Amino acid sequence: MFSILQILRSVGDGFSIRQWLDAIQVYAMSANNDLTSEELKQTLASVFPTQFYPGSIADRLLEEGREEGREEGIEKGKLTGKIQVLQEFLGDPISTDAELISLGRGALDAKLQALQAHVRNHDT
Repeated sequence: MFSILQILRSVGDGFSIRQWLDAIQVYAMSANNDLTSEELKQTLASVFPTQFYPGSIADRLLEEGREEGREEGIEKGKLTGKIQVLQEFLGDPISTDAELISLGRGALDAKLQALQAHVRNHDT
């Protein structure tokens, strides 16, 4: 990404660097789940001496990303808690928070459904 930004910096007049930056930010944050907004800001700042102004597209995109991350974290936390309660109820070994949080949403849903089915079968 650093190389791409250096190329854009050298493009010169006639091109809207701001439009390119906005597009790259959207791409980078959607293509790399491990990229934090702080890392993106640092990379951009190292190539383009600029700031994210409050209310700018970049600032709004970063805030939207934070909100989505919070919502996803809350949902994963709920699933994790349900799984651990069912494991305890069934007398199964209880997965750690770290083990469960590392799983994707689909894997958590599948694990929860399997435990719920086990509980239903356990009652009959």
